[in-house]
Parts: sequence; C-alpha cells; structure tokens
Amino acid sequence: MGSDHVQRERHGLSCISKRPSLTGLPLLNGEKAAELAAAFETLANDTRLRVLNVLVKGIEASPMELAERVGMKPQAISNQLKRLSDRGIIQRRREGNQVYYRIVDPCVIDLLERGLWIVQDTKLRRDDRILQRTAQHELVQNHAPDVGQFRDANAEALASVGAARAQKFKSRRKIANYDSQPQNQNKTIRKLE
Repeated sequence: MGSDHVQRERHGLSCISKRPSLTGLPLLNGEKAAELAAAFETLANDTRLRVLNVLVKGIEASPMELAERVGMKPQAISNQLKRLSDRGIIQRRREGNQVYYRIVDPCVIDLLERGLWIVQDTKLRRDDRILQRTAQHELVQNHAPDVGQFRDANAEALASVGAARAQKFKSRRKIANYDSQPQNQNKTIRKLE
C-alpha cells in the first residue's frame, strides 16, 4: 500500500480515500453502479480528455490557453470545463478578469493513465495475436506444401456426400409429391394395409 501512496502523490496531489480493492468489496448495487457510470460518462468525451491531458501537463490554464492547445473554440472548451467542474474534477480560480482551471481530483489523473495503459496494452495484445496467426500461417505454408492437394481431396469428398444427400432428398420429395396427389392417396393407403 505504501508504494501505491507514493505513486499517487507524484502529481503534487493525493487521493483522499484509500484505493478500493474490487475483490474485497461487495458487488455493486444499483446506486453505486449509477454513480460510477456517471463518472465514466463525464470522462467519455474526447474533448474533455484532451483538456484534462493539457491540465495534467501544466499546473493550470485559462480557457483561451486550453482552446489553443486543444485546437477548438473557447466557447466549446468552456462548455466542457463546466461539465468537469460540476463533477468536481477541476476547479477554477479567478485572477482579475482572467479565470484559470486546474485539476483538483488526482484520482482522475490515475484513471487517465490507467485508460491509456489499457489502450496501449490492448493494441499490443492485438498486434501479438496477429503476429502469432501470421507465424502459424507461415508454418503451415512452409511445412505442408501439398495443402492444396488435401483441400482438393476434401472438396471432392464433400461434393460426393452432398450429391448423395441431394439424391436422397429428391427421392423423399418424389414420394411426398406422389402421396399428396388425390389420385394416388388410395394407392398409398392400400400399400399400408
């Protein structure tokens, strides 16, 4: 737990609560799940994530500075800052006519880092799977040069099985058609007797 505390203080801030252990907690109830969903919903916006990224790199910034760094209009940035401020993730400070924003919830910084870690790790796993499939494909190609021969033999076997099934289906269909015709129904009944 000590190393966790040091890691969480490196931004000059510290999370107030202890890190919860999901394995030690009871299952989420509806209320807690809704709170968590609302927190993720606030962060589930690319503009807000980019604004937070700028704020993580500096101590604080004005909406104009953030708009320039993110490449958006100040009004659009102000709307996103309001959402982050309402959630308690950032706080504003007024200095004369200018307003500056800074992150006040360091747990969000950890969450952003974890999110980037997930994205990076997922990409690495996907790339690894592609490499494994490519290696398996090359192995098959290099050590089984007559794969086409097996494929052709397999296709012939499937074709013969298919032809036999089709013939069986046709004969069943003929019997069904014969039985359904009114002039043949009496003949079928006689056969059954």
